[in-house]
Amino acid sequence: MRCFRFMAVLTMVALVLGIPADGQRKRNEEEPPTQVLELPKDLPNLITAETDRLVFATSPLVTSGLLSRQVREALKSLNRQLKGATVVALRAFVAGTGDMRRVQSIVSETFTERHQPLPVLTVVHSGGLPATGAQVVLEAIAVAKKAVNPNGLVFISSQRATSKNPLDPMGPLFEKSLAVLSDTLKSTGVEARDVQRATCFVSLIEGSEPLRQKLAAAYPKAALNIVQLRREPTGSVVECEAVAQLSKASPERVQRSSNVVLLNAPRVAITGAQLAFRSQESDIKLAFERLNKTLEEAGAGTGDVSIRRIYALSRTVADRVLQIEAEYFNKQHPPGGSVLLFEALPSLDASFAIDAVAELM
Repeated sequence: MRCFRFMAVLTMVALVLGIPADGQRKRNEEEPPTQVLELPKDLPNLITAETDRLVFATSPLVTSGLLSRQVREALKSLNRQLKGATVVALRAFVAGTGDMRRVQSIVSETFTERHQPLPVLTVVHSGGLPATGAQVVLEAIAVAKKAVNPNGLVFISSQRATSKNPLDPMGPLFEKSLAVLSDTLKSTGVEARDVQRATCFVSLIEGSEPLRQKLAAAYPKAALNIVQLRREPTGSVVECEAVAQLSKASPERVQRSSNVVLLNAPRVAITGAQLAFRSQESDIKLAFERLNKTLEEAGAGTGDVSIRRIYALSRTVADRVLQIEAEYFNKQHPPGGSVLLFEALPSLDASFAIDAVAELM
């Protein structure tokens, strides 16, 4: 009896003093399970796709929130626009002060969460976008569920209109670039309604709404985009490029040149941006050798490239790249594309980036 009373008193004292019972003590001593956070998967360097199923889309601008939120909203919008088509390539133009390196990780996280194949990616820092507060716009290439380009696609390289005075208005230059673009499209037998995407790069984005209206009037069914190249322009420039379906035109009518590229091979290989570091001749050649190695994964090489786009940070670097690239590309059929000067690239050490589309025979 005394023992029972002693144990009862001891238990009451333990409760008052907060001494845990054996079971509670064991539970408290158990360490909580360690959470393992998965790192975002690396995006591929190259992807292949059926040419006759390629479709194009551009995300609408989001004007509120941080860069991360705007990237996610842009990806949601593209997913709705493409209606089940599989995104294979993204090109992101970033503006503002957000860390553009986050774009890659957000793309990886988003596509992994959706259980969708990861796309290739090109990210560049531009001088600005048409809406105040907008920090990113995404251009997408996707593969539709059925053929939409039975005769292939035609790509018109960027048509450049310039003025040495950085204060010259964009309107006249825009009209000049657009006129050359339209004439080039007509020469291939392509109609305005066949244009799938049109992108214009300008030296000054301020007051660009009338330019966008002209672009929409010229190509009513196209995904449209206008991007300022650099924050501080050294001259006035407008460069417009386009991609269109050969819906009724005969592929034989298309005269291939560096301005006009016909894509009618069954499949194409599309790369993400290949960054180049430093600007010596050996550095530039290394970038092209790495591009060739990437294309070899699909059984192609730099000699098969139909479209290449160069994103340089200075005119000096751009000129050096243009001098050296002829050693790697097909001299009889040089690739089309663009050579543009931008504000920055995802790596502080990068001097230029290049992405490419190669035909797979």
